[in-house]
Amino acid sequence: TSKHGIDMELRRIAPTEPPKLTDAPKSAGVKSAGIITGYGLKFNVAYEMDNWHYERISPTALMGADMSDVICVMNHDINLLLGRNTAGTLRLKVDKIGLWYQCTLPDSPTGWNVREAVRRGDLSRCSFVFSLKSDTWERPAGGKPIRVLTAFKKIWDVGPVVYPANPAADVYYTPTGITDEGRKSFEAWQAKQQGKPGVSATPLPRITKGDPFWALDYV
Repeated sequence: TSKHGIDMELRRIAPTEPPKLTDAPKSAGVKSAGIITGYGLKFNVAYEMDNWHYERISPTALMGADMSDVICVMNHDINLLLGRNTAGTLRLKVDKIGLWYQCTLPDSPTGWNVREAVRRGDLSRCSFVFSLKSDTWERPAGGKPIRVLTAFKKIWDVGPVVYPANPAADVYYTPTGITDEGRKSFEAWQAKQQGKPGVSATPLPRITKGDPFWALDYV
């Protein structure tokens, strides 16, 4: 998808535990609704994107990625800003699990609303938005193709989200974003595989707005 001339792929919700909430230390001298922590993405966890392929994130995907200015928002809505790493209110760390974040919630209606929603379990997943640099594909015998995201160009945001489009898979999907980019990538990869044993040019299903996998685009 493109916004303001910038190419982005839409958010993913990696299978993960809900964001955790703690109180901000009083010694910090800053009024805060609390601190939330979670994983915006997890490595090597395969999730179903839609009805034709899976996806997983390589442990190398964040190497060299631009994370110089990342925001923490609710539901990928920039009007629900919670923190920013350039302001010191958002911390990011890449570990063996994935991209960990910690956000000091603002002393604002948005901050307190997020605090209460996380405390009650209403906000139960974490997500991220990215620009992709490279990917590759795997085709297990008799199985659906797997798109492997090998390198991100930039991480735009992380944060808590209300629910995924596919609750069982914990992943957002939109036919004008994720699938179109994935489809183009797969078809290019498949074209290179022609002539190799065991590889066939399988036509991909077309998704329409009325399809049950449809989800709104918040970007």
